[in-house]
Amino acid sequence: MTDGAMKYAEVWGDTVDLKDLAKAVVIGGVIALACYLIAGRVLMAYAPSAQIARTYAMLFGLLGCIGAGALCARLFAPKRDLSEGTHDDAWRDEALAALAEGGRFGRTEDLPAVVQAEMKELGLYDTFVRYEAVLRQDEAKNS
Repeated sequence: MTDGAMKYAEVWGDTVDLKDLAKAVVIGGVIALACYLIAGRVLMAYAPSAQIARTYAMLFGLLGCIGAGALCARLFAPKRDLSEGTHDDAWRDEALAALAEGGRFGRTEDLPAVVQAEMKELGLYDTFVRYEAVLRQDEAKNS
């Protein structure tokens, strides 16, 4: 592996820096454990039994985990670069051709209006319409 590959890992579908991940784990552990221990000491004086005090202390430990997660999210920014630009639709045409090889291709006009609207929103509708026109031309030539 290269140094770049060793520096990053994929966790729950997101790319993270391993150093930042290690720091976040340590921060989360320290904050959660501190919340648990402090709450346990404080609640021992007020709870009717030690077991109930430990139970509530665990809830404070969980709240510490949530707080640590929020803190780490602010401290360590995502490591991904998002860019918007033009894209090539050739890969979509190739995918449609692969789909059409499997059998009869449906028509966009037959789809419910909701599905058509979603396809238009995603920028897929025109691609399907163009591909259907190509298929019709090919059928007309072969007939």
